[in-house]
Amino acid sequence: MMTSAEKAAHRARAQTLKPAVNVGRGGVTPLLVKELDVALRRAGLVKVRFAEGRDVLQKQCHELATSTGADCVGGVGRVASFYREPSRENKAGTSHQANMSLKAEHERVKVR
Repeated sequence: MMTSAEKAAHRARAQTLKPAVNVGRGGVTPLLVKELDVALRRAGLVKVRFAEGRDVLQKQCHELATSTGADCVGGVGRVASFYREPSRENKAGTSHQANMSLKAEHERVKVR
């Protein structure tokens, strides 16, 4: 669990970020969880924009946090920031296969 000082530091860093993942009206899907997971591997701190209102947003934030093992460090309006400690493997830049599988999944979804 993160301390409030750590959360505050991550919120401050997140202010300059643009949302990297968008949760549409369809809600949290397995593909969306994969996309957030890849983004967290790459950056560690990711902003997510939600299409739904505040009441649904809190449920979706909790679902994304538990699905990816990340912490929701804060949110304003329909945007929330997630942080996950980067693993040693990802610091070495070995997430290429994860990126390729996500790209293949996007292509498969487009075909339908």
